[in-house]
Amino acid sequence: MKLKNTAIILSGVLALTAVAPIAASAESSTEQITQNSSSSVTQKSAVEAVKPYVQVKDGVLSLKDVPESIYNQYNLSDLQKHFDELNELSKSGKITVNSDLSIKDNTISLNAEYGSWTYHLVGI
Repeated sequence: MKLKNTAIILSGVLALTAVAPIAASAESSTEQITQNSSSSVTQKSAVEAVKPYVQVKDGVLSLKDVPESIYNQYNLSDLQKHFDELNELSKSGKITVNSDLSIKDNTISLNAEYGSWTYHLVGI
């Protein structure tokens, strides 16, 4: 479960690296399915590589002690920008970032709700 929640954080960055080659190419649908399958494997390996360096302290997401090779390989500057946006929302009380990396939306909805939703950064 924690792996899934950690994977949530990486979706923004990894989705761009997985989707951009597919959108730019004019491959057949069979080749695209194969590519999607391998990008899913790539996302999981990226999550495993970055997971030890993600921390939540007082509802604030951050990267800690990331080796330069991993930082550059997975373009973690984009992930840090996403963390900064989420941290602003957390500081303003609009979301709550939990230690398991799940995110709770604290905004009031004008629509009828029959339950509450917990949003996650990445879903694999």
